[in-house]
Amino acid sequence: MISNVILKTKKNDIAYNNINKFFKVHVYDSGLDYYTMYQIKESLKDISIFFSKQVLLDFLDILDVKFDIKLYSIQLKKYNCEQDYFKDSTLVNIGNLSTFSEIGIIGFSDKIIESIIDVLFGGKNILQDCSNNSYTLKKYDVKIIEKIIDIIKKSYCMSWKKKHGIDIEFSNFRLVEKAHLDSIIPNNSIFLFTIFKIKCGNKLGFLNISLSFSFIKKFKNELLEKHKNKIFFEKKHVDKISLKMIYNLKINLDVKLVGLSLLLSKISFLKIGDIIFINTPENALAFSNNIPVISGKYKMYKNKYVFFVKNFLI
Repeated sequence: MISNVILKTKKNDIAYNNINKFFKVHVYDSGLDYYTMYQIKESLKDISIFFSKQVLLDFLDILDVKFDIKLYSIQLKKYNCEQDYFKDSTLVNIGNLSTFSEIGIIGFSDKIIESIIDVLFGGKNILQDCSNNSYTLKKYDVKIIEKIIDIIKKSYCMSWKKKHGIDIEFSNFRLVEKAHLDSIIPNNSIFLFTIFKIKCGNKLGFLNISLSFSFIKKFKNELLEKHKNKIFFEKKHVDKISLKMIYNLKINLDVKLVGLSLLLSKISFLKIGDIIFINTPENALAFSNNIPVISGKYKMYKNKYVFFVKNFLI
């Protein structure tokens, strides 16, 4: 069975203003291993964030222009020839992962490729060399794109190694038109799409690194183990914090009593020794690190000024 349709009705789905109860329809695709994805997603995020930082350094070494890259999303999807998974990309790089037969794809937004080529060599718009949707790349265009992809592959593989001790390798990568992917990738193949937002100079675009999910699952245990150890360490650290330690912490409170406004013309004529009349405040707030914590009143008690607590704000 390719997919199941699950109907759920929530009691709280009854809105007010005479709107009737309605059914919510949720589509669950049993072919996708959502549970494995849920288990390893934090580890995949760690890899992607490390990759973002590493590839940023690598590109800054060769580009004399503002360059930035950040993780945008991690998605588990079936490949469908009718959908556009490589946004704004006319050309993509496709190859194999390590010694396995699984597929890996790297796609850049066209304008990012153009921007990098322009920065490096004053460039050439490779997308204009076309006729009847067939792209003719000059030899130096291909070399530049290959160099860019080599940087991506190197940084991405390093990220898996550094974060989780996993050796992965890309091989047999070749540049193809995105339109030709349908003849290469079987429909309904399951991929992990890791998408990054990129800014190169004044150009904005995307980088999409897509890996066969069957390949990712081969390393499920390694990805889980690292994350479990992290959670265990955090819990163990929390258990060592006693109530005595917590209650002995000092919290600095700043009590704000008065707020007033003066015309700039009056402030400009003030001098040392002048008096500004204020009204005795009734209500006051106590702040900790500029966050209001307690509300109260300003009073006299046993010939002393006190802050009388009324409410806690957190």
